[in-house]
Amino acid sequence: MAASPQHSPRAQTQQQRTQGPGEAAIQHGADQLLALIDREKRIAVSQKDETIRQLAAQLHGYQQALSQTKSNHAAERSLQVRETQLLSEEIHRAKNGDSGVIDTLRRECESLRADCTATKGAVEQMGVYSVVPGFYSFAPQWIDLFHALGIEGGKPWSPEQLLAVIQAAAERLRQHRGDAPQPQQPLIDNNNDPFVLQTELNRARAYVARLEELASKQPAPTPPTVPSQGIPPPAPTPSTY
Repeated sequence: MAASPQHSPRAQTQQQRTQGPGEAAIQHGADQLLALIDREKRIAVSQKDETIRQLAAQLHGYQQALSQTKSNHAAERSLQVRETQLLSEEIHRAKNGDSGVIDTLRRECESLRADCTATKGAVEQMGVYSVVPGFYSFAPQWIDLFHALGIEGGKPWSPEQLLAVIQAAAERLRQHRGDAPQPQQPLIDNNNDPFVLQTELNRARAYVARLEELASKQPAPTPPTVPSQGIPPPAPTPSTY
């Protein structure tokens, strides 16, 4: 904005001589109002320039941050692409190098699968079935053998339970025959095993029932024959002459 014209003291004095008192007061008020407006304009322009400067500084900061972020993202993408390429190359090398090992493992897996199938078929032919996980039941052809050993054949057994009962039955048979225990098979004390005790109790009950059955099948004893008590013949009398 152009500055207000400056009047020399002589010009002001001459103007005051030509103007009246009212006109001079009006002119003075107008000059003060114009000076106030000019000062407010300068203040507003200064504030606006400061605001523009701050906004320009912020914009510059945002542009720098955006440029740095783009640069960081580009570096990260480049690193990811490089890592992906390295991993792909490593996988390709490992695949080519381990193809022989994979083929060997595949053949071993197929062989194990065939062995498992054969074992499963043999176990099923033997009459052993897994009723629940960890327990096994046996077909009817095992019942007579189990009963002979004093083992309940109609119930599922866990391997540990069946092993303890069979060991107890084998030890009882060894003691019955009077055999000494083998050095490589030390005597295992299973007398306190609850399944062994129950098996021994069942065996004792079966033994008593067998004795009672045999006793019921034996014929009744016949009473001894007593000779008949007949009248003895008379003794001969001596002849008299």
